[in-house]
Amino acid sequence: MLTIVVLSVLLTLAWGWGLYRGYHHIRLQSRLAFLAYTPLPDGVRQRWRARYPTLSPQQAARVEQGLQQFFRLYARNSTPLAMPSHLVDALWHEFILDTRAYQAFCQQAFGRFLHHTPTDSSNRNQQQSMLRQSWYAACHDEGLAWQQAAQLPLLFALDHELGMGVAFDYSLLFPPATRASDSLYGGADSSGNSSDGDSGSSCSSCGGD
Repeated sequence: MLTIVVLSVLLTLAWGWGLYRGYHHIRLQSRLAFLAYTPLPDGVRQRWRARYPTLSPQQAARVEQGLQQFFRLYARNSTPLAMPSHLVDALWHEFILDTRAYQAFCQQAFGRFLHHTPTDSSNRNQQQSMLRQSWYAACHDEGLAWQQAAQLPLLFALDHELGMGVAFDYSLLFPPATRASDSLYGGADSSGNSSDGDSGSSCSSCGGD
């Protein structure tokens, strides 16, 4: 009799876990679809383009794709992520300034508000960990082998590709303990440090533009 009860409990738990996994998968696919088909507000685009007038429409579209990738990585991951692109980070900042549109976007895309606050630049270990998580997630997003990627993921390649920065140094992912990292321009912290349940984010260049 006891065996039957235990088996019944285990089957119920397995059934419940399956329902949860199915719901989580459907919710994630819905959010990814929203990210794929929701453009940035025109005003955000125009203000950001005014800051970078030398970029062509095609190059500006690449930066939008970079921000879309960053949001997609955040939607999929529960670990803190760093923003390795200055251009994409600047576009993200511009979006945040449109507070109503950004709040509605975050609720639809992530189920909570994605904050963007200054990070502690002295905490190199945290910065490096966030950068590695972004690398892993971006490589997975593009089907690249993170150990020896044949090409850089979009977020890590954009600045150099568009002539706005040096080529990404792979050694930054696993630098010596004494080496400071200046490659982070922002990030998303999925741990949700705020008391209201919102998600936090970090930025090492807030107000620096």
